[in-house]
Amino acid sequence: PEHYTPEAIWRAGLECFGVDEFDLDPASYHGSPIPCKRIYTREDDGLRFEWEAETLWSNFPYSDIGPDGKRVYGVMSRFVTRLVDAYDAGQVKKALTLVKSDCRPEWFHKLLDTATAFCMIRKALKFGRPDDAEKENGGSFFGSIVFYLGPDVEAFYHAFSPLGAICQTIEPGMFGE
Repeated sequence: PEHYTPEAIWRAGLECFGVDEFDLDPASYHGSPIPCKRIYTREDDGLRFEWEAETLWSNFPYSDIGPDGKRVYGVMSRFVTRLVDAYDAGQVKKALTLVKSDCRPEWFHKLLDTATAFCMIRKALKFGRPDDAEKENGGSFFGSIVFYLGPDVEAFYHAFSPLGAICQTIEPGMFGE
């Protein structure tokens, strides 16, 4: 089932980008409260489309349910690969993606290598459920991170620092050597 991204997270994204709505959410759902000019839902399969956007918001599915009713993993990897490829090609200028804090998968390291900065969310997020819009589920049992791909780290810092620690990956050459 769908899990609604907490409002404080996507509102910080709007603030970061200085916009009232995102250009694209390639992994959204019908009835999403996140303001976006264009969305792709599970039925659309956002991976089938080109991603061209000035601003992209995403909370990719961590897994999916296959035709046989069994859980399918590897979905996150395909979405992250598409995001990184679109960003590297200049098709996506600025992007934010909310992911679970799990540093084991390859997709996580792909984001670390590409992101300009990231926010380690301080508290367990409470994701709403469409089957009970009035009630949120309990806090997630895993941590969450928002990765930022884009040129304005200062805007990301100001928008997301109230939610957690802002970090960057240290790279060769950052110390003037």
